[in-house]
Amino acid sequence: YNLKEKDFLFGNKKLMVSVVKYLTVPGRIDKHGLETEAKKHNGKFYLTTLNGENLTVIEKKGQLFLMDSQGRQAAIVETDFYHQNGFFHIIDCLVFPASKE
Repeated sequence: YNLKEKDFLFGNKKLMVSVVKYLTVPGRIDKHGLETEAKKHNGKFYLTTLNGENLTVIEKKGQLFLMDSQGRQAAIVETDFYHQNGFFHIIDCLVFPASKE
């Protein structure tokens, strides 16, 4: 993303809240749990996010990815950062909730 896009994203509180809710899944699921679910479901399964949308998790050649409804994918590059509210995982780019427009 260029600086103009970054400023738009971070300057739009409604959009940021929507993205955060889209990237937040209730419960605690660590990397092992993600990998286990992927194996159970032939490499692809869905998580329901705080905003009620599905976020797809895909495993390809040992790498986990998140995919949004538009097919944009983000690799899960770091995992299992523990916080009192659950685990955080780092992705290499953003995926977005479905547009309401």
